[in-house]
Amino acid sequence: MLLPAVCGKKAKERFEKGMTEENFREMFELQKVYDDRVFREFGIRDVEERRWEAAWLDELGELNHELKSRWCWWKKTQKPENRDKVLEELVDVWHFGLMYMHKYGDRRIDWPVKLYNEMKGIIAMSGWMPADCVGESQDEYDDYMAINLIGLSASCGFTMTEVYEAYKKKNAENHARMDRGY
Repeated sequence: MLLPAVCGKKAKERFEKGMTEENFREMFELQKVYDDRVFREFGIRDVEERRWEAAWLDELGELNHELKSRWCWWKKTQKPENRDKVLEELVDVWHFGLMYMHKYGDRRIDWPVKLYNEMKGIIAMSGWMPADCVGESQDEYDDYMAINLIGLSASCGFTMTEVYEAYKKKNAENHARMDRGY
């Protein structure tokens, strides 16, 4: 497993500037409102889990591409990581992760925050990569979605406060896109 760009004690300190249950609850609710709007506007009742998984894998792929400087050892001309683009792609992954939790997984809001508070030091130094978030079964997604989202955020070098703020901004942008006929 690769180490994050910011690792060790520094990563732990950054990551410990944390997430609250209120932040997570707001993100979860914002996602539910957006998903309901998309379903309503497109006349969709539900999305099959395999279609969700295709979207999830696509977003993980986009994030992985932005992290290419971490794993592309054979290319001398690999451009450096752009932190803003990484955060943008990470937040897209969060949107689909929260959608999954709402539609298919555990809907309890308190446990991801408890998990975060218990494991933040370990998670911050774990070096999660997008490929680590690909489950082999629905049970793996159900059990590990929040862990994957939190782990990716930490290994990308972002605090949960940064993720929360970027998530809210992107959620508003997604609604504006829908207003424009996206």
